[in-house]
Amino acid sequence: MMVNYLFYGASITSYLKNTGSWVLGLVMLLVGIGLIIAAVRDLYAGLAPANKDMKKAGIGVVIGILGALIFYWGATGIMGFFRGLSTEVPHN
Repeated sequence: MMVNYLFYGASITSYLKNTGSWVLGLVMLLVGIGLIIAAVRDLYAGLAPANKDMKKAGIGVVIGILGALIFYWGATGIMGFFRGLSTEVPHN
């Protein structure tokens, strides 16, 4: 696959950048979905009829919001965020 990619005139750096972006996007997708699943479990455990634990339910809501933000932000958003931060670092 890489040989075909390089054969069409693309450089190795663009190949690595695209592959890294794809992998980061996949990792963020999995982390976001995992956090949303953990949030649903916490909500169910906190609001179950047997024991009402509002603290656990509140933690579930916060985890769900964090998971949804990571899922929504995506790889391009996080890469743009850190690129923006790198321009603010003073250089001598």
